[in-house]
Amino acid sequence: MLFATKAIVVRSNNYLPYLACHLPKSIRTHRKECTPASNAISSKEFTVPKETNKQRKTIYVNARPISSGENEYVCWIDLMGTKSIMGHSLEMAANYICRLHAAILDSIDGTEQLYPMIDGMYITTPSKQSMLNFLRKVFKKPSQEFIEASENQHRFIPKAAIAYGPVVHGKHITKKVNLALSENKTIKESLLFGIPVIAASQGERNAPPFGIYVDQSARMFAPSPTKPLPYIWYKWFNPKDAIRNQLKEKIENYYEWCLANYYTLTYSQDRIKEHKAMAMEYLS
Repeated sequence: MLFATKAIVVRSNNYLPYLACHLPKSIRTHRKECTPASNAISSKEFTVPKETNKQRKTIYVNARPISSGENEYVCWIDLMGTKSIMGHSLEMAANYICRLHAAILDSIDGTEQLYPMIDGMYITTPSKQSMLNFLRKVFKKPSQEFIEASENQHRFIPKAAIAYGPVVHGKHITKKVNLALSENKTIKESLLFGIPVIAASQGERNAPPFGIYVDQSARMFAPSPTKPLPYIWYKWFNPKDAIRNQLKEKIENYYEWCLANYYTLTYSQDRIKEHKAMAMEYLS
């Protein structure tokens, strides 16, 4: 029997004498004489490196002191097609991203907590009314710019999703959790934990252009005495507002332009038609 692999699994005590005579002397458990096989494991091949103190050291985190969280609304808002835009023009992508972040900052009332993530942002608040007020404001500003833009290539489209449930803010991390994190305010205050964070991020793909998707959690639960949001899409505009019809007309023209330029935009025809249909239904 010849052993061609470095990992040997012993399934019977009958193999022990044979194994022992082919192991390095430093770790032999038997001293039975035998003739070495031609391709037996060499001492050099079988050497197990000693574990250093640095390798044994683990990253100490004790998550038990972190609370189970408080119920809050979580919104994820970002721009459509950021990767494609950044691939075409860094300056244009930076312009759009900065304008979205500026619109967010102009729309908060002080009760929200913000978690910027390059081309988008998480916004949290325990107040349903504060969240809805924020959404109305933050979508109105880019909508007006979209309507007033003279060229389609200068237009950008945001969309969002909201969820509801227990979240934990990184600012509550103490030395009992981890010393390094507790002492780094910038890092710990950028952390946000909770299922609503994931739900909002994943739900955004179901939002129409210039629209807001409502996760099931926000359709089932709400802080007392308010009621859950009733529909999968929350409409931030008043149906009687002139901005709705103006935006609908401009978006329809925008997607017709996208269809005529889908190769250079690297925007598939199927996705253009899908986004156009979603926008038309949302703004109807």
